[in-house]
Amino acid sequence: AHGIAPALPPFLALLLAFGALWMVPGWLLLRHLSGIGPVGLLEALPLAFALGLSVFVAEATLAFLLGLSYPRLCDLSALVSLGIALWPATAPIRLRRMTGGERLILLVAVGCAVLAYDMGGYQPAGNDTWYHIAKLRRMAGMERISETDVWFRDIAISPSYGYNAWHLGMATLARLASADAFTAWCCALPLLVVLQLGAYYAFAKALFEDGPMAFCAAFLFLVFLV
Repeated sequence: AHGIAPALPPFLALLLAFGALWMVPGWLLLRHLSGIGPVGLLEALPLAFALGLSVFVAEATLAFLLGLSYPRLCDLSALVSLGIALWPATAPIRLRRMTGGERLILLVAVGCAVLAYDMGGYQPAGNDTWYHIAKLRRMAGMERISETDVWFRDIAISPSYGYNAWHLGMATLARLASADAFTAWCCALPLLVVLQLGAYYAFAKALFEDGPMAFCAAFLFLVFLV
């Protein structure tokens, strides 16, 4: 009950876990932000992820303080999502229809994410990346959530990296999807590219207050990513 069936393809299992942990609670919470006006799907996706991640930080902090196990953290996350879903929205936010440019940006972003995954995802390079992956794998292999660190022989690692909610989030993602931490790392990054592009577009639109300018800014950012 606390892990998606291993028979599913890794990317699909991680996509479902990504949605359950962060996108669903964030989307439910987004309904209550009536003050920001109608938004398109391209803008709503990164907003939902940011809200869902904020909720998870609170859940992760509580789980860390209480020394809960990963299954109990998943139970807590599900209960919080259920509570947000049952919380009536007095003036729910309205989604507007996406423009042609927004559809094009979303389509290209999803295409780049699928292409990146098909080409093997993100390939680690450098001691810093290997440190994070090693820490994720070690955290995901523990039964209970606790402070932990990793060390490499003859490699200097900055001690400033302590406990981090994102490390715990990725470890929880791997456990919920019944996947290895390295696979979770590689599969999550293409999803984050889509959200990053949506967030950049939303920021540019709020900054310039002009749709075409925001589209041009998002396109230039996409070229930078590629």
